[in-house]
Amino acid sequence: RMRGAMQALLSIVTPVPEARIYVTEQVTRLHGWLAARWPNTVGSEYLGAGYAAGQVIDGVRHEDLCRLSFGGEAFDVLISLDVLEHVGDLAAALAECWRVLAPGGTLLFAAPTQFEEPAVIDRVLTAPDGSLIYLAPPEYHGNPIDPKHGSLCFRTLGLEVLDRLRAIGFVDARCELYWSRDLGLLGPHQNVFLAKKPAAAKRKRRTVQPIRAPVPVEVRINDAWAYGKHDPGLPTLQAYHVDPDVIAVTERLALFGSIGLVDRFRLLILLRLLRSTEYVPGEVWELGVYQGGTALLLRNELARASGGQTMLRLFDTFAGMPATDAMRDVHVAGDFADASLAQVQPLVGDDPFIDWRAGLVPETFAGLGGVVLRFVHVDLDIYAPIVATIAFAWPRMGPGAIMVFDDYGFQSCPGARMAVDEFCVAQGAVLVPLPSGQAFVIKPGGKCSTL
Repeated sequence: RMRGAMQALLSIVTPVPEARIYVTEQVTRLHGWLAARWPNTVGSEYLGAGYAAGQVIDGVRHEDLCRLSFGGEAFDVLISLDVLEHVGDLAAALAECWRVLAPGGTLLFAAPTQFEEPAVIDRVLTAPDGSLIYLAPPEYHGNPIDPKHGSLCFRTLGLEVLDRLRAIGFVDARCELYWSRDLGLLGPHQNVFLAKKPAAAKRKRRTVQPIRAPVPVEVRINDAWAYGKHDPGLPTLQAYHVDPDVIAVTERLALFGSIGLVDRFRLLILLRLLRSTEYVPGEVWELGVYQGGTALLLRNELARASGGQTMLRLFDTFAGMPATDAMRDVHVAGDFADASLAQVQPLVGDDPFIDWRAGLVPETFAGLGGVVLRFVHVDLDIYAPIVATIAFAWPRMGPGAIMVFDDYGFQSCPGARMAVDEFCVAQGAVLVPLPSGQAFVIKPGGKCSTL
């Protein structure tokens, strides 16, 4: 990987002799090789949490890639090999790479990457109290600073990391594969990632929201062993790669500098389930809009299929998570507060058939007792508002109507699963859980209530 990355540096990046280079290692042959060719090379190692950023111990500089000591725009090239899988906060590390790169600078990095699906696969999460939550058996990689213990691996990268780079503001973000018999670069899936900071750089967002909040140890999930990556063992059709409506939504999200929290697989499922209710009368609701990715998908489909004749109601506080239940929920008040109504409306649009409902559930249901519902997308993450939503919406759903729960299968949303399971037991509803983390129920035949 090191030799392949250096070939990419020489053949693609081509730094000038006076280039300012930062490499996230110092006691290796790579650092010496770089410093001999580019005198303005700075290297560092992570020595442990007890050291200050920039502190030098026995000639070795300590840096934490999530909190670098360098000033902004300090380097022309940043090289990081086999480090990003070990940092506790990937979003913070990528943001720091952006900050310290000069306009026109290049980020070059490599880390273990899987190509079976686009997602970055988390192995370990950090809880708010600093404890570690293991989603997979602990895996340690070699560490020249601590060869006895190695470094804990927090994640395996996927091509989704390119979307995260673009969301920060990087351009020309790509994954380069390499193989050469002459250069001895052998083996499958040898790759490096590259991205450039634009010459006239403007940061798109202050932070990149983590995909899912960590799970604190006090929230117990009795069957935690059942959570894991869906792996059928054989290649299967990933239809979201070719679905034009999913592609259109992801491209518009990228244009607005937002990756949201929903992946393309879940977008595709949501779209197809909505289409399956096309001939069911009633409104479409989404509860939990956040940055508007799924709301945009619903809006586009209703505009296409019904010409805006179906009402779309969008419910959110647009001010972050409300008070939560510490016995059931992971999230805390104020989570996801980085998406206001003023930010989300330009992305989704303000069509006449859209009703924006800002505030708390169930207070925002006021005046809607007489509606009939055909499709309800519940993405509220926490117990109490999901219970309130089900209690209000289910009696108003007609036969064939569908309710989708975005958070049902995520370890970070135990309260969501509790609320849905309690409802299914009480109503005898048949729940269909999906490997995407979503689940849905279809309203059986009978009458819907508008009382």
